Amino acid sequence: MLFTGFGNGIQDSGYNAWIGNMHRANELLGFLHGAYGLGGTIGPLIASAMVTEGKLNWYTFYYIMIGLTVVELVVGTAAFRDATGQVYRQRVRYDEAKDRATTRMALKKPITWIVAVFLLGYVATEVSLGGWIVTFMLRVRHAKPFLAGLTVTLFWLGLTLGRVVLGFVTERTGEKTAIMVYLMLSMGLELLYWLVPNFVASVIFVMLLGFFLGPLFPAAMVAATKLLPADYHVSAIGFAAAVGGGGAAVGPFAVRDRRQSLNYRPLAFAASFIMAPTSASITALAPLKPDLHERAWASVPHPTLPLIATAHGKAVTVFSLSTASAHSVLTGGHTRSVRSIAWEATSVLSKEWEFTLVLEGHDSEIKSCAFSPSGSYLATCSRDKSVWIWEDIGASEEDDEWETIAVLNEHEGDVKAVAWCPDVPGRNARRSYSADVLASASYDNTVRIWREDGDAEWVCVAVLEGHEGTVWGLQWEPRPRDGDRFPRLLTFSADNTIRVWTLKQDDEAEENSTGGGAGALGGIPNTMRRSLREEWTCTSVLPKVHTRDIYSVTWSAQTGLVASTGSDGIVALYAEDSEQHVTTTDSQDQTMGNTEESKQQQTSWRLLTSQPGAHGPFEVNHISWCRRYDAASERRGEEEMLVTTGDDGIVRPWQVEMDAPR
Repeated sequence: MLFTGFGNGIQDSGYNAWIGNMHRANELLGFLHGAYGLGGTIGPLIASAMVTEGKLNWYTFYYIMIGLTVVELVVGTAAFRDATGQVYRQRVRYDEAKDRATTRMALKKPITWIVAVFLLGYVATEVSLGGWIVTFMLRVRHAKPFLAGLTVTLFWLGLTLGRVVLGFVTERTGEKTAIMVYLMLSMGLELLYWLVPNFVASVIFVMLLGFFLGPLFPAAMVAATKLLPADYHVSAIGFAAAVGGGGAAVGPFAVRDRRQSLNYRPLAFAASFIMAPTSASITALAPLKPDLHERAWASVPHPTLPLIATAHGKAVTVFSLSTASAHSVLTGGHTRSVRSIAWEATSVLSKEWEFTLVLEGHDSEIKSCAFSPSGSYLATCSRDKSVWIWEDIGASEEDDEWETIAVLNEHEGDVKAVAWCPDVPGRNARRSYSADVLASASYDNTVRIWREDGDAEWVCVAVLEGHEGTVWGLQWEPRPRDGDRFPRLLTFSADNTIRVWTLKQDDEAEENSTGGGAGALGGIPNTMRRSLREEWTCTSVLPKVHTRDIYSVTWSAQTGLVASTGSDGIVALYAEDSEQHVTTTDSQDQTMGNTEESKQQQTSWRLLTSQPGAHGPFEVNHISWCRRYDAASERRGEEEMLVTTGDDGIVRPWQVEMDAPR
């Protein structure tokens, strides 16, 4: 690619210098650069058709490019066979006694630098717009991928027509007047494109924007040839064109860097009308289709595949994150509303979904289910105040057979949610228990931590108290901080608060304690045992944003950001201040639900942004981080987005943009 760009740069400067010296250069350069715009218009269409419709490999298009390059070589050699250096010197009346014009001499001419800087800005704007339009139309105007691609094609078509048609206008009005008018019109059209929130209007404005941007490059070339001596043309215009070509590299990079923090607002070097950035922004993307037209409870992304499953009515709809449309619908087996979904971590995509098994045992509505990290256990909880743990005893992956290994009845109210600690370093540091750790949240305002002891009995090792209302759910820290020996736990409640809990110490001393080990309790059912205690303390209460029950919170493994939503329809985004700790007093510990006398280290969280009315007047039941796989994402499979699910039956993705640290 380096050599290709080098060769194209030499050709570009040569053609511009050659045609710029001809009679009626504006019109001729308009045709030259119009051909460039035409190639930019039809090239992507041909390449896309070959890959999508023709089912050809992506590199097949380069065979066509090689063929065109060979044709250009043959035609160019034949056309310029007699164009030698001697003929050039005779044409420009080169005087042997006069010093030959060199590039160094050309660089001493102010006009060379003026044209170079102008072309740098122009090419940066042109190429940046060509690459950015698709993203803007998809994410801000919520256009379909085909229509977004068509918009950028119309931009290049407008560029082509502008260079051909307006070349005749430039010849009559003069380059100075024409360039000023074209620049003012381009800036005005870009503002309209940004500020008018209508798809059809955006398409019209962007095509007109290309139309008036198009003739700027050839007009600058003609102005340079008129202002410079003839023997300076090749070196000066070659330098200016080379600097302008650098704009194709600098422009998109700069725009991408800025738009990471500016929510994809229109950016251009010709007209930089940019609003001051905020700490973060949340922008609604096009909802997944079709709308479910009934209350939806939760949307859970697959751990590895571009799929997300949504619970609604008596069914589950699986959406493709690549196409933002329904992939399949799972029905049957349920006679009442489906409230919870869980993907097995090792599950793979099947061509057809098969109903395989019904697990029965709870006496009332099941509120939540979750697979353990290994997939060996399944935890369920219910309005019957119990948590059940099931074990996979199938002889193979195809043999789907589960049995109950524990029924945990220590909660005093409905159990709303269960969650397994993720498979991270530190979760198996407590040697008296197995590696699997389960947490449950309840209507009794508490959270309980469960572990399997040395006698294969599941026991409650901690009761987390501090919330003043129903604890609707919990979320384990997906990746512990450096230096932490165990993941933290985040809980959210009807008291409108979000709390972060930290395990204060491990069981290293437990082995030497009398009667405290698991072995001392062998043979006693877990419902009759005194709970083994772990010291969990509330180390943070996130800034209060919500005015009603908080139904769902999600913690990003990639960025560490926390997002929340609930009955008030607000989506809030929080960040933890790195390396910032606050020593709390005993009274503050009581406020956060800590009962121990010693002082604790409290980390500080701050609110980045909030989005009211995320689903209009409807409650939002669930929020989740998931990876983006749609065509508008520049880092497919890596970039994260939020997905909310509400009473309106809409599954809505959200683009999250963060400011760069200052």
